[in-house]
Amino acid sequence: MCSKLMCYKKQFLALLFSVIAILLILNCNLTSTSPDEENQAFDEFKDADPYIITNFNVNEMPWDKYPLTVIYQVPLTGRALDENGVVLFEHNGIYYYHSLKIAIIIIRYLDCYRAYGNEEYLTSAIPNIEKLIELGEEIDGALFYPYPFEWILHNNPRDHFDPPWVSGIAQAYILGAFIRYYNLTNDEKYLDIARKVFRSFQLLKTGHHKYWIARIDDRGYYWVEEAPLGNGTRILNGFMDAIFGLYEYYMTTKDELCLRMIRAALTTLNTHVYEYKTGFISYYCLEHKIAYGNYHMRHIEQLDIMGKIIDFKLYKELSQSFYNDYHQ
Repeated sequence: MCSKLMCYKKQFLALLFSVIAILLILNCNLTSTSPDEENQAFDEFKDADPYIITNFNVNEMPWDKYPLTVIYQVPLTGRALDENGVVLFEHNGIYYYHSLKIAIIIIRYLDCYRAYGNEEYLTSAIPNIEKLIELGEEIDGALFYPYPFEWILHNNPRDHFDPPWVSGIAQAYILGAFIRYYNLTNDEKYLDIARKVFRSFQLLKTGHHKYWIARIDDRGYYWVEEAPLGNGTRILNGFMDAIFGLYEYYMTTKDELCLRMIRAALTTLNTHVYEYKTGFISYYCLEHKIAYGNYHMRHIEQLDIMGKIIDFKLYKELSQSFYNDYHQ
């Protein structure tokens, strides 16, 4: 009798384990995704991502009112150049190709060419554009422009950037540079490059990309980081310049995903901008809460520009409020 009971018990347990195993397999097949699907779900900014967004109306402006445009007769001499006329950046006694500095001078030269018709500006812009193409590093369809020099944020050794590293503010100005040259030449080559730079704003921090500039925080807010360190430094001027770069790309392409990213970034700004206010000089970033007078003045200017991009009087009021904090 005992022998039969033991036999039945063994058969029952074997059947039970088989059922459990089948259920586990079925559950895995129903709920798991392939690595590619998982990366698409969590690594990129897409229409279905869990970010917070407000559908602001984004205004169209002429090129001479674009947020990265500053029209004045830029000197064609007086800066360090290589043998081809490409701008150089001196850091600790060494000259480097600095992608942000190159992009800024391209924008200034092209804006001056359009404003004043001086061919020297266009001639001077071309070698810088070609060098910028050469400096890009493509990863997962995105073009990144890594800095080849080290940088210490706030002179704090704990916040040390070893080369190569990338920056959201550089990616924004580079986007603006290629879009401008495309608008001038109608050469699809430069629009294709701009699309790849734009993709760098889509690839989110996940831990396995070599570079990242964009992330969605644990509350669902979309950030572009000038200094992508740890969980983000949230540098205010760099974040607003990133919005400006996306805006200029959108003005040319009318890319709906770009518009969604702009709206998501503006939602982040609306929510967090008050955290930078101190009643005096605004914080440079939220990670360290250190203030600099020159960046405070830049914040005032950027907030004023932001009020022209969208129909939202908050930014005009904030620009004035930041001004009053420092001047009263």
